[in-house]
Amino acid sequence: MSDLTTTRTVARELLRTLNGEPQPEWRTCFSTDGSEEPTGIAPVCPDEDHDPDDDSVYSCCPLPAIECDSYPMAAYLAALLNGDRQEKDTREGESTPRHERDRCMHGTSFNVECGGCDALGQLGGTV
Repeated sequence: MSDLTTTRTVARELLRTLNGEPQPEWRTCFSTDGSEEPTGIAPVCPDEDHDPDDDSVYSCCPLPAIECDSYPMAAYLAALLNGDRQEKDTREGESTPRHERDRCMHGTSFNVECGGCDALGQLGGTV
């Protein structure tokens, strides 16, 4: 499993624990007081009373709110995370590099027996 796949899996489990959603939609936000621009990122707030144009973070907003120190960096990271979210359904399709498609969730080639999959009672699968 690549470093990106491993860290993505860990981060998604943390987000699932925090919010019940492993791949939330992200937005820029005001994560510190006194900034003139939204210099942080946070998951989009699902509360109907939270105006989508309001970049503030309230108690209704899901965690985490992450300070990025600049609006350009915050916008970039939100775009990257949202791009990753939009690609989740294509990871096992043609856009996924062949070397990643042909491996189980433990990083073992599908044509090689995997002790991890055997221990879980699985035939193999992707993350």
